[in-house]
Amino acid sequence: MPLKVEGAASLTAALRQIPKSVTADLQAEVETSAETLRDEMLHLLRSDPKSGRVWTTRRARRGEEHDEWLKTPSGRYVPMVKRIAPHTASAPGEPVAEDVGRLGDRIAIAFPEPLAATVGGPLLKLYEMGSQSMPARPFMAPALDTHRRDITRRHARAARAGVVRAAVKHLTRRR
Repeated sequence: MPLKVEGAASLTAALRQIPKSVTADLQAEVETSAETLRDEMLHLLRSDPKSGRVWTTRRARRGEEHDEWLKTPSGRYVPMVKRIAPHTASAPGEPVAEDVGRLGDRIAIAFPEPLAATVGGPLLKLYEMGSQSMPARPFMAPALDTHRRDITRRHARAARAGVVRAAVKHLTRRR
């Protein structure tokens, strides 16, 4: 006895629409997650206290009167001026201690393709990973670790909602 399925073509068409509805919901969650990570990175950069070296001077800007000279490890002399308030740098392993706020401004959010986001920037990678002459001062990976479970849950919830919405739309349309 042959089995006859009525509405198989419309069901197949509805199943093909599921990725579109899921993608729309997930894209909104990807954007929200990227903003959440950026906010957490800023919080880690700007949170106090840090436990590194305390600086009472800063590099003089071009044309600015300087108070003293600092000899760098390479033997160069750099003009320095007194700071209005001391700055406590971060110790190795701590998130970077932001001084004037420009580092946080470099945390960019980009969407290179649908359902993907990058949060960070080229200079930030240097602080995160460190170099031969500078130990790592991670703040991006700790931000992700803090929110990983919440982000995963929200993305799964958005995917389920998209699938359910597509199924409901298909079932109500047939009647």
